[in-house]
Amino acid sequence: MTKEREALKLALEALGKTDSASFGDAWKREGKAIIAIKEALAQPEQEPVGHLYTSPPKREWVGLTFDEKYDLAHPEPDPYEVVKNVEIKLKGKNT
Repeated sequence: MTKEREALKLALEALGKTDSASFGDAWKREGKAIIAIKEALAQPEQEPVGHLYTSPPKREWVGLTFDEKYDLAHPEPDPYEVVKNVEIKLKGKNT
């Protein structure tokens, strides 16, 4: 049972013990509250639908194939350019 349903049951029990002769208009409001609570409790409990994520689900890393590595490294003579091209290629495969 959810905390909400338990709270409704406790409120219903407390409202049902009120002496109607001593409260006047409050008795009418309590009667409406009792009816509303009973209607809410009569509804079946529902399980949450779907999944809630606080962060996106983890995806499997996609690396470079041998041919992609070779193509990125040759004939480029500048190591910085090789690293930059590898980073661009990996970003494209993993986003």
